[in-house]
Order: sequence, then C-alpha cells, then structure tokens
Amino acid sequence: MTQGLTPPASTFKVVSVNAAAAAGVDLHGTYDCTGSLRVGDRVFHNYEARAFGPPSLERNIAVR
Repeated sequence: MTQGLTPPASTFKVVSVNAAAAAGVDLHGTYDCTGSLRVGDRVFHNYEARAFGPPSLERNIAVR
C-alpha cells in the first residue's frame, strides 16, 4: 500500500506548475505562502495548515 508516502496534493504540484508556466508566471520569483488561500467563500489550507513564508517557487514545490 502506498497511502501516506507523500503529503496530500504533492502529486498535483507537477500539474499546477506547468499551468502557471503556461500562464506566464515568473518561475524564478518568490511567492508568499501564508498557509491558506480563500477562493470565494471557501478557504483551502496547506498540509498541516503551515505557512512557509516567501521562499522561491522551487522551494515551495519541494516543501513537504
């Protein structure tokens, strides 16, 4: 059984980074990671609701 080997949504990072690149996002920039994101009336939280600050996109992808 492979359940639990990676944090939830880690496999989705591959898809979202490719979509961001296609949309013109600066892949060498830094982006603040606050621990949550509000979309409409829903709030989406990071795994374990942790905030990781403003590391590079590369570091944000690597964070587990």
